Amino acid sequence: RTLPVLLLIQTPCSSDAIAAYCSATLVGYRAPRYRIYSSSMTEMTPTTPFRRVLRSVLRFPLTRLVLALVCVAAGAMVGSIVLDGVATELSLDRGSAGRGALSMVVLIPAVSLAYWAYVRVIERRPLCELSWRGAFGELGVGVLIGAGLFSAVILAIAVFGGYHVLGVNPLIAMLPIFTVSVLSGYVEEIFARGIIFRIVEDGVGTWAALVISA
Repeated sequence: RTLPVLLLIQTPCSSDAIAAYCSATLVGYRAPRYRIYSSSMTEMTPTTPFRRVLRSVLRFPLTRLVLALVCVAAGAMVGSIVLDGVATELSLDRGSAGRGALSMVVLIPAVSLAYWAYVRVIERRPLCELSWRGAFGELGVGVLIGAGLFSAVILAIAVFGGYHVLGVNPLIAMLPIFTVSVLSGYVEEIFARGIIFRIVEDGVGTWAALVISA
């Protein structure tokens, strides 16, 4: 007699479940069909028509796009409600440096948690795109490139006489602008690159995704 043999595939960043069959040659016995998930999924359940249809619907790019946008938008709304409540308790005015710093502390984790929940529950995969590995090095390179581009633009304006230094403000004056820039940039990248570009690319290809998410 031959016992059923299960095949477990290592797919750490794949969102697709891998189908396989268990076969046995026991007399009068036919092994049921099983779905074999990636190594991050520890439970194997028998497939049914309803599960197959549901999984196909959830894997469809348009469905994933809508669910991802709704999840992250809901996380941002909850974070905004918490931010307003805490800022009111602390008497932080809109546009102040303290409220700007608080917005980063509250909204960035809220958006990240909502995106993580979507990826783990709907796509059922690890959140590879927000991994800490290499993040600080890439951040440093991005800051240098951005600072270089801004400096080049200001230099070009100054060369043609359009830029003059009239005074110097304390560094604290940069905090509101800095926090708004970091927060808006992070949330924009989650929506535009983490959700729209990535999911549209799965459905219609890279070039179309670049045009749609631009």
